[in-house]
Amino acid sequence: MIPRGACLPGIRGVNIPKKSANPMNKEAESRLAALLPQAHPADLETAAMRVPTRLPYLLAARFDYDVRQGGFSQLLYNMRGKLLANIEDMLIAANASVAHEYYVRAITACLSNKPEYRRFLASDYTEANEVKHALQMISVDYLSKRVAFSDEVAAFMANDDCIPEG
Repeated sequence: MIPRGACLPGIRGVNIPKKSANPMNKEAESRLAALLPQAHPADLETAAMRVPTRLPYLLAARFDYDVRQGGFSQLLYNMRGKLLANIEDMLIAANASVAHEYYVRAITACLSNKPEYRRFLASDYTEANEVKHALQMISVDYLSKRVAFSDEVAAFMANDDCIPEG
């Protein structure tokens, strides 16, 4: 996880759509929030093996939280290179076209500079890094679209399979 107080200069000042602009999607926001405690990056691979049908919903919760809190740099740092294809699959299944477009841009930025991407993942997150900076700029672009992720995934999150475990 990213250390508390880590500076994200590329994201500061962006008006982040923290809540859905559509009151009909409060249920999606609620489900994403309820799933977040079960979506810790270190536990996601175990969850994928235990109950594979829940993984896309857990990844949606992780995506929503990390991207709103620190952008794609936070999401990709926290995921440590794991389950990235599963995140893309979730975005496609959820029909989250805006989020998917920017996620692909973020992954492309990482793949176009693999040594810096590896250095970024090995860092304590706070140090300067070309890939982290590129991810922050992609995040600024994404967040400036003002399309709430919960709006994009509302129908997907309504699926009964994502009801949080006891």
